[in-house]
Amino acid sequence: MSPTQLWKYHSIVFLLFFSILFVFSSPGACQDNAKQEIARIGVLAKRGPAIFKKRWSATASYLNSRIADHHFTVTPLTFQEITQAVEDQELDFILVNSAIFAGLEAIHGVSCVATMKTMLDEHESTVFGGVIFTRADRPDLQSLSSLKGKNFMAVDRQSLGGWLMALRELKSYGIHPDNDFNKLNFTGTHDAVVYGVLAGEADAGTVRSDTLERMALERKISLNEIRVFPFSRRLHDSALYINPDIYENFPYQLSTQLYPEWPFAKLNNTSEQLAKKVALALYQMPSESAAAHDAHIAGWTIPHQYQSVRECLQDLHVWPYDTADDIQLSDVLKQYWLYILAGLITLSLSLLAFFYVSRLNKALQISRQELENAFRDQKASLDYMFEESLNEIYIFDAMTLKFLRVNKGAQRNLGYNADELSQMTPVDINPDFNEDAFHWAMGPLITSQGKCLIFETRHQRKDGSTYPVEVHIQSSHYLNREVYTAIVLDITARKEAELEKKKLEVKLQQSQKMESIGTLAGGIAHDFNNILEAILGYTQMSQLKIDNKEQLTNFLEQINLAANRAVELVEQILTFSRKTEERKTSPLHPHFIVKEAVKMLRSSLPSTATLHEKIECQTCQIMADPTNIHQIVVNLCTNALHALPNEKGEISVGLSCCELDADEITDASVSPGAFVQLTVADNGHGIDPSIKDRILDPYFTTKEKGKGTGLGLAVIYGIVKDYNGIIQVDSQPGEGTTFRILLPMVHEATRASDHEDEPDSTIPTGTESILVVDDEPAIVELCTAMLTDLGYHVTGITDSHEALALFEAEPNRFDLILSDQTMPGLTGAELAQHVFKIRPDMPFIICTGYSSIINVENARDIGIKKFLKKPVTHSQRAQAIREVLDHV
Repeated sequence: MSPTQLWKYHSIVFLLFFSILFVFSSPGACQDNAKQEIARIGVLAKRGPAIFKKRWSATASYLNSRIADHHFTVTPLTFQEITQAVEDQELDFILVNSAIFAGLEAIHGVSCVATMKTMLDEHESTVFGGVIFTRADRPDLQSLSSLKGKNFMAVDRQSLGGWLMALRELKSYGIHPDNDFNKLNFTGTHDAVVYGVLAGEADAGTVRSDTLERMALERKISLNEIRVFPFSRRLHDSALYINPDIYENFPYQLSTQLYPEWPFAKLNNTSEQLAKKVALALYQMPSESAAAHDAHIAGWTIPHQYQSVRECLQDLHVWPYDTADDIQLSDVLKQYWLYILAGLITLSLSLLAFFYVSRLNKALQISRQELENAFRDQKASLDYMFEESLNEIYIFDAMTLKFLRVNKGAQRNLGYNADELSQMTPVDINPDFNEDAFHWAMGPLITSQGKCLIFETRHQRKDGSTYPVEVHIQSSHYLNREVYTAIVLDITARKEAELEKKKLEVKLQQSQKMESIGTLAGGIAHDFNNILEAILGYTQMSQLKIDNKEQLTNFLEQINLAANRAVELVEQILTFSRKTEERKTSPLHPHFIVKEAVKMLRSSLPSTATLHEKIECQTCQIMADPTNIHQIVVNLCTNALHALPNEKGEISVGLSCCELDADEITDASVSPGAFVQLTVADNGHGIDPSIKDRILDPYFTTKEKGKGTGLGLAVIYGIVKDYNGIIQVDSQPGEGTTFRILLPMVHEATRASDHEDEPDSTIPTGTESILVVDDEPAIVELCTAMLTDLGYHVTGITDSHEALALFEAEPNRFDLILSDQTMPGLTGAELAQHVFKIRPDMPFIICTGYSSIINVENARDIGIKKFLKKPVTHSQRAQAIREVLDHV
């Protein structure tokens, strides 16, 4: 096997080992919450502290994010500070050029854990060289030999790319800088060398190979201003010459041979465990990460061999190989170089091959052992994570569906042990599936490899109880067979939270209604006073005109009309106060409700505000609860009134029909088609654009504290969304606001009449015995008189306990009981229950003005034959009594 093949094999094994080890060395899996230790990284600031901070701060942050038990800091160091810091063991890691590393490796035993992959303009490289350059307008400098007697500029005597590489190249051309240059100046940074040459402070200079391209990308220089002395291979046919393919593919201008890129090295006082973690983290650094981006690199790779760097330092007799007498050695080399070259090459190649192969074999043996340990640790770690997960994990056969493996979480949640589950399938624990349905549900996993199927269902415990779960399932291989792997989450808490959220939304809507009570109360007070005035006035006039039958009839008719208006007003109050939970949608014509709401609002608006009504749509139907439509109109008009300056201005309420296509609808949950549009507009101060997007948020209000809850528009938005509708707001500051509510139109459907059929004009009579019970003496007296006129034998009682006592004494005396519901002592329903215990078939009718305790359904369940809603006319009462008695 050739050295190149050995090196590739070594690289693959090395990366495989550290990739596997990384899985089990992550902070979340292995580290305790111990106190973090400081890990200090010394970095060579080759381009100055400012650029250093920009380049390497993100690398420290990256290591901190990957290694939880240490806190990494980076410190900029000059060439001179590096050696002292390592000698004093003030650092844990260093990031320096390859020459400094080679010296510190020889003296202090530092060791490389990763080699840098540079990145410039999408080019990656793990080697670099030196560039010797001059200005493009210097035609007198065509070769390195022409530099004799010129001024030369370099970075630092210890800089590999900024001096030593070029020095070695210059010596190969017979140039000895200390003697042959007119002036040799070291600037301290690469950028300063480039600027110095371009400014004419030196005839030529040298920097590392990618500096010119990087400065050009940073728009600091133009490459057209520079000419580079090209690298000549003919002078490098020795072992010092790296693989020719690397030179062919090297993306930057070059004047010297190539050497390994900067190493990330650990000091000998740094623990091997920490070094491995750092190496793993660096190998895993993505090229698109912030750390790689800021450092202008593509990441890190396994350590390269730095033998070529050591040979360069030895050839130049520079630190740390500067202990010999440079002058004497130079004389020897000058005189005998031709004779000893062949021997050195042969010996070097032999030794290099021998040591390289020996080191590689040893590294392979170590890697193999570490890989075996890593695989063993991996299996133990995976087994632990599988078994101890709080979620349920199942592996089951794709054909038979039999469980092959289940974890403790599944056993704990289901109540089965592992042996029991090994004889079961997912169908046995899922009441929502049979075997065919389950196979059908898994279809997408068969047609799309790598896809994860997510759905919600139920699992059934051993005791028969069920609980909601969220299933994540995908196809895979296990024990050489096709399987499904499922991770199941118990979502009981989530479902309970969703239910609680829905309850809170209902409470939110109910709370908002209270904000509208003020508006409603004003309208009710006004209308009720008018109604009462009409009733009282016509009654007094009737008393004065008792002798005039014609006028008396007219006055009584007016009293009846006023009373009917009072009935309608009470119905409005009950409709408005009905709770949201009782919402019942049905097809309805919204223009009736809009007109009713506008009528009520007009009576409560101040005289300074004008309310206009424009109903263009009287035949269209929507599916809604009348209470909600009434609530929307009242809330929007109330908001419009508050938007008028000093409540002075105009409010317009409109109702129309329109068509919306898909392009006009932005909400994916709303389908195109016909809509009924409710419009409420005002000419008030408008809405500030900065808060327009927030006006539908719960509890957001622009009113003063105590004058608004911020729930009105939020509740309207919730109602509209429930009806699959759209709410639109147009507003310009100073010009007013227009709200548009669009609700889907439904087709005309056959509906029952809004009014019951008029009763027969003939009032039925009878001779049966009736017990009338009501706590209002006037009502008892009225019913007694009316029913007596119809031929019935009537007994009137104003106390429910007294009525029960009378019935208990003579249970067969009465043929029917007519009772009020809301009474002191026993309610009508409670009285009925006592009566039915004595006489189960007793005909019983209940009348009520309003009750939250009993309704038609409740009454029927108790055994009550008829449920009448007050006020009850003489004809309605007589027909109800006759209907009940005739069906006994």
